[in-house]
Parts: sequence; C-alpha cells; structure tokens
Amino acid sequence: MIEEKLGVLYPKIIETVIEIIPEEWQKIYIHRAAMEGYQSGFFITSLLPKISQFIV
Repeated sequence: MIEEKLGVLYPKIIETVIEIIPEEWQKIYIHRAAMEGYQSGFFITSLLPKISQFIV
C-alpha cells in the first residue's frame, strides 16, 4: 500500500524539484525515510557545468 502511494507521489516530487532548481543539472538523488513517528526527506543534485564554483 505504501508503494502505491509512493508511486503516485514520486512523479509529483520530481516535477516540483525540476521547477525549483534554478541551474541546469545532470542528476538528482532523492532520499526519503519514514518510520513510525519519524519522517525525513532531501534531494541532492549534480549541477552542470559550473560545479567547480561551489568547491571551496
């Protein structure tokens, strides 16, 4: 049942992330964890072509 709900939510999440990332990117990694009483989620992108500007 959770897999069915996630199957509906993932496309919506992906569309939202595509809209909010202002740079051109190559890859995106989405992590979602849910346990009883605990939830978290985050995403990481691999930006193109100026990724070196973010390296300190």
